[in-house]
Amino acid sequence: TSAFLLTDVNEANLATNPNDPEGILVLNTVDISDFRDITISFKVAATGDLEPTEDYLLFDYALDADINTTYTLFKSFQTNGSGDLEEDTDLNLLADNGGTTLGSDMLTFSFSLPTNADAIQLRIRGSNTVAAERFIVDSLTISGVNYPELQTVFPANGTASVSPNAETLKLSFDEPVTFGTGNIVLQQDDGSGVLNGTFA
Repeated sequence: TSAFLLTDVNEANLATNPNDPEGILVLNTVDISDFRDITISFKVAATGDLEPTEDYLLFDYALDADINTTYTLFKSFQTNGSGDLEEDTDLNLLADNGGTTLGSDMLTFSFSLPTNADAIQLRIRGSNTVAAERFIVDSLTISGVNYPELQTVFPANGTASVSPNAETLKLSFDEPVTFGTGNIVLQQDDGSGVLNGTFA
């Protein structure tokens, strides 16, 4: 993948930047309709003397073309002068105890987004003031789990007068599956009791 370099984006002479004072990278929408338990991961570094009032780096996502949501941000929290960008884990724009500090080495971050969405779009926003201040983002990855989908059930869902002694329950999926650890438990619709025991 190509790395994204953000530097000197909010100087007054950058009249061609329509997003002044921010630099914004919007990535193509990705189809995630077949996946669940989405994870976003990336590597990032930040160098230079970074000021708390002007320099920051934010990572956003939008599901199904909805509004953008910030899932992590990095900011300088120095009270006097300049310093490094630090991770704001609770997104409250206040310094965290133990938030990861960025430097010249690329650090890896991962974030889980449990979702049933069909599409996701990622956006990176940042601001810094001089050429010596640089934010570098690389290896941005979206991953998820492709679970088998239940296609048919026998007896069919809602079937009445099924014998309590029936020995056949068939579940058909959209791909081959292998029974792993754990149990299959049959319950009444209201969850009040177990029917026909537990099948391993």
